[in-house]
Amino acid sequence: MHQYMADTAAAVLLTGTCDAGWLDNIKAEVVVTMPATMLTGEETGQAELPAGTLVDDDTALMLAGSVSSWTRLFTHPVTGVAVTADVYAPTAALRRFIVHRDRTCRFPGCARIAKHADVDHTKDWQHGGKTTPDNLACLCRHHHTLKHRLGPDEGWKVRQLEPGVLEWTDPQGQIRTTEPPPAPNAVKEPALVSAARRGERALRE
Repeated sequence: MHQYMADTAAAVLLTGTCDAGWLDNIKAEVVVTMPATMLTGEETGQAELPAGTLVDDDTALMLAGSVSSWTRLFTHPVTGVAVTADVYAPTAALRRFIVHRDRTCRFPGCARIAKHADVDHTKDWQHGGKTTPDNLACLCRHHHTLKHRLGPDEGWKVRQLEPGVLEWTDPQGQIRTTEPPPAPNAVKEPALVSAARRGERALRE
């Protein structure tokens, strides 16, 4: 009985509930910080926990290879103090925005719907590309794989001129630009101009 009481007290403190399945509401979080050069084998013995406890290389690399998201930490070159961070995987809200903006795969000529597409970094994350709307676009799995498998040297090159506007260069050097379609029920510019003109006529009359 004492153990049940202790478990119930812990459940209320940790999750705000004393339901039988309260353990399901607890999510463990393990944070390990390591230099990117550890992943390429250039450095060893540099992974640590937030309190400064070192983590052995095998454990750190095992954890790095099994996570679903990364946070890239930028530090000051002299002091080493963290100055900003960039998360690899877009948040759910950011993904919804990109899907609604693009509506289809953004590869030239592809009409696969964005809902089932991958959200791709136009400039690769590992090469300094950020997880922001002006560096993300929807690509279906086929064209996402094609972009990364061939690479910019022998395949398609792409850059984002402005948020949502992608400039593609095919292997023959031909340039094609794709733009996101207007949002459903959006008031387009001609309609705004027409409304303004009607307003001007009403004022003159």
